[in-house]
Amino acid sequence: MTDIAFLIVVPIILGFIAGRYLDSLTHLKFPLWTMIFTLLGFITGMWSIYKRYIK
Repeated sequence: MTDIAFLIVVPIILGFIAGRYLDSLTHLKFPLWTMIFTLLGFITGMWSIYKRYIK
């Protein structure tokens, strides 16, 4: 059961960190890259749960 949490949380955190880094490089006031990469991390987490448990 704890692997489900890791499959969801880890990609979201990594996406958030990558997005914050890109936002700091581009000096954006609006956190565009943070939102994009966090959403991609969420989608990746859901996809990995689907591949692992649904199939």
